[in-house]
Amino acid sequence: MAAPGGRTILVTGSIGVHGVTAVAPHGVSAILRHSELSDAPLLADVVATVAAGGYRIPRDLRSQLLNAVRLSESQCLLGRPGDLMSPAELDIVRLVARGVTNAGIARSTGKSEGSVKKKLRVLMQRLDTRSRAHLVAYAARRNLF
Repeated sequence: MAAPGGRTILVTGSIGVHGVTAVAPHGVSAILRHSELSDAPLLADVVATVAAGGYRIPRDLRSQLLNAVRLSESQCLLGRPGDLMSPAELDIVRLVARGVTNAGIARSTGKSEGSVKKKLRVLMQRLDTRSRAHLVAYAARRNLF
């Protein structure tokens, strides 16, 4: 990531809203897609903008971010960049904290037990937690419930 006071241009194949919220606190001032690197005038403009203290996000990504900001609070993601959870994921973590089994979580959420297992596995990978207890502790330490 960027050195203190430094400015960084992230070059990526693809990035979405979650990716932007994860990298923004680390000094990323501009995002360029690999496909934009061959556009010399655009590249020069982005470098000049960042050097002058500005920011640049691709137009389509800007609209996605604006739409995300406009979502109602019940649809917003909770947590800090890098440890984001949707309300549905947080509900699952709350049920895990109460000791509810995957089958019980499935009944409570209207999902299949397989979907609950997969959601927990993906969530634990994303948050780098190793067990159900670790997942609950992670959320509790961040005051997510």
